[in-house]
Amino acid sequence: MLRDKLKSFDLKYFFIPLFVLILVFLILTYVFVRSRIQEKFQNFANTAITISESYSQMLRHSREAYDTINELLNEKLEVASQAVMLIQGTEDNEVLSELANRFRVDEIYAYDVNGTITHSSNGNYIGWKAYEGHLFMIS
Repeated sequence: MLRDKLKSFDLKYFFIPLFVLILVFLILTYVFVRSRIQEKFQNFANTAITISESYSQMLRHSREAYDTINELLNEKLEVASQAVMLIQGTEDNEVLSELANRFRVDEIYAYDVNGTITHSSNGNYIGWKAYEGHLFMIS
């Protein structure tokens, strides 16, 4: 009987510390894993913010470049149209072709008052007539 008491007594002193150690281990593991998850989430959030700021800057620069290109193209078209207006009355396909090459414009068309193409820098669309309400006729 004394031996049984010793066995039960030993097991009791063995299981209680074991249970406490396992409990402490589980709590420490939980705290460590939770802090690592929060750290990784914070790194992810910081990376996402950095990428979004970079993307925003790229969009801003792209918009500025787009506006600059549009301004330059509008100036180029305005200069070419003013040059065509200076030769008004003497235009023919060859003169328009030369102007298109000189001003690096793809195509130049000469219209009459009715909106019909009379001359073209590339010889295309001669005789085409702008329909009623066409943007060209309004402008």
